[in-house]
Amino acid sequence: MARADRLLWVADAREPLAVSLAAARAAHSGGGSLTIVANKIDLAGVPPQARSEQGTAIVYVSALTGLGIDLLVVHLKEAAGIAGETAGTFSARRRHLDALERTRAELGAARTHFDGALELAAEHLRNAQTALSELTGELTSDDLLGAIFATFCIGK
Repeated sequence: MARADRLLWVADAREPLAVSLAAARAAHSGGGSLTIVANKIDLAGVPPQARSEQGTAIVYVSALTGLGIDLLVVHLKEAAGIAGETAGTFSARRRHLDALERTRAELGAARTHFDGALELAAEHLRNAQTALSELTGELTSDDLLGAIFATFCIGK
């Protein structure tokens, strides 16, 4: 949660908003923005809506019926800086673009070592993987090196 750009705190719409706000703020370490998703409006008798309370965005939805989900989607798009119809467009934060640029540079450097110094190529590939994991966090260095060297036959 500390590294998130936006925290979505799902709360029960039947509980007092002040309780939900206090719980969300206590759990939120302050890195990114906070949105409270007040769920179960079908049980609380509350209409779907998006508003702000004490500087925090609140979107009222029903996960069961789907009421208000469209408002949540609009809110998240606005929070991400996406306005209107954006089919086919790409939006990225500066840190994402920096990570992609570092990845491109490291891959280019690795390519120059494929015909000889494979240990240097592997180091550049590891650096590229590190840059990408800033975006995904899905791949470890061991996974990457295992995939690279799975086809190499190393003998004495």
